[in-house]
Amino acid sequence: MNVDIAWTGEKPEKKNTHLVIYHQQEHGYATALAGQALIGQQEPIAKIYSNLMSVGGVNYIPSPFWPEYRLYEVYNKNGDRTFILRIPSLYPVEPTMRPNANPMVWLYTYPIVRDIVMLLNDVGVNRMTYLTANLFRFHREFEDFGEVGHGHIVEYDFLRLTEEVDKYYGDNTVETRDDFAVAPNVWIWCDVFATFCANTPRFSEVVMGAISTDFMDSDTADTMLRHMEEKYGLLHDEEALEELTMKLSQLKDMTYVDATEVFSPDGFNNDGFNIDGTDKGDFIP
Repeated sequence: MNVDIAWTGEKPEKKNTHLVIYHQQEHGYATALAGQALIGQQEPIAKIYSNLMSVGGVNYIPSPFWPEYRLYEVYNKNGDRTFILRIPSLYPVEPTMRPNANPMVWLYTYPIVRDIVMLLNDVGVNRMTYLTANLFRFHREFEDFGEVGHGHIVEYDFLRLTEEVDKYYGDNTVETRDDFAVAPNVWIWCDVFATFCANTPRFSEVVMGAISTDFMDSDTADTMLRHMEEKYGLLHDEEALEELTMKLSQLKDMTYVDATEVFSPDGFNNDGFNIDGTDKGDFIP
């Protein structure tokens, strides 16, 4: 095993659970906004560590950033349990289709994902949704791949493996045959969960939003939140959404950023949100 899970309280009982995952540093911050809104004011129920995680070599006091994955527990409108996994950093990915590119991404990602999935088998996780954005769309090698419209999302289930992708425009759903490029960390999660979930998995899906030229894409975040409520009954915390929106707005016009100053000590200590940590200011997309 390459992963340690430190439960902050008693280990949760085993029952059917939906796992929602997001990376808080994606371009446009749509997934960071949606993920934090779903978490709201909840404290983490677990901290996840691994010797294979990619973390910065410098930290700060008195307001440190938290390099570990953090797991949160929320309940939907029907009282069903959902775990939300927040990922602060990933092994660097080169956006290219060259066959020999990114040889280390699988090596440093697969063991972490496999172990987390196997450990969460013990508490009943049987569904998984990865929230992400169409990250490669603006790179030259991916110009011929499908584009997600601004403020819209597409959804694909790695268990069903159909030839069709569900595309959501507000309340309307249409089917499309476009090919969408999926970042390595996302499809690795979806494929490994589909294989190693031992609780008769119901779905292993990616929900992909648009990639925006804007620093902060609130429209796509709103679409994701509406989709998660309509399909899974997950409500969001408007106050948490507004707070993170305000913090990200403060970063927008800054050329030099000290994350420990922009994200207040209370915000850092309570929810552990950080930008990068490897170098002040190098997070700007």
